[in-house]
Amino acid sequence: VLIAASARDGTWSYFNSQDSADNGGTIQFMQNRLGGGASLGDVRRALRPYLANMDVSAPLQADQSRERDHTAARQGWNAAKPVVPAYLLERGITETNLASYAHDQVREDRRGNVLFAHRDQSGNVLGFEIKGKSWSGYAKGGQKTLAVFGTSDARKSALRIVLTESGIDALSLAQMEGRGDSLYVSTGGGFGKRTLEEVKALAANQPGAEIVLGFDNDPAGEEMAEKASAAFDFDTTRLRPVGKDWNEELGWRRSRPGIGMRQ
Repeated sequence: VLIAASARDGTWSYFNSQDSADNGGTIQFMQNRLGGGASLGDVRRALRPYLANMDVSAPLQADQSRERDHTAARQGWNAAKPVVPAYLLERGITETNLASYAHDQVREDRRGNVLFAHRDQSGNVLGFEIKGKSWSGYAKGGQKTLAVFGTSDARKSALRIVLTESGIDALSLAQMEGRGDSLYVSTGGGFGKRTLEEVKALAANQPGAEIVLGFDNDPAGEEMAEKASAAFDFDTTRLRPVGKDWNEELGWRRSRPGIGMRQ
């Protein structure tokens, strides 16, 4: 069974309830349908006949996201346990890492799913990413902003702001780098207008901080990096994991020392 959902920034994702490896965005959906290691070009060619006669521009409508009631999301966060989630330990994230970088950004719900808080500029929780063993999602009724991880010093004055696609990737990269001068930020997947505004606001509070694009090492991640780089009016740096994402690289490093990230 395929289940699809639209994020607050207008991007879509899906997952296959019978195959945990079959998930992602539109590109991954088509690649998994085409099979055989289909490239981004193969996906574009396959989609072209469907898009030729369609108006795919976004509808003009008022932005009501800022007025959305986040009560359900806040209640969900408050009901979750402020403990070290067992699932994160299974994925190689250490308690020391969480103590250094999380600062009540991570909780566990009653089903054992990991929650990563997205907050406004005042620190209020507006929503949260949900990461389970077989699926990923976002809090119902919640608003996507950014999930920010970093040491106490980095939260006051960071030299780097590293953008990743998920909370678990942000924590994985933080653990591998072990730097106290960087903020590791999850966009929660996708990079829309609202996400861009949130990143710019975060950067404004960290003057002079370098923006590092640490999105996944796959076609979707490359698209996000290109989109983000073009949207900023300042230079960015690209950092790619070895493998698909940072948690995968963390697992490889634990089993095969010497593997490292690349620019």
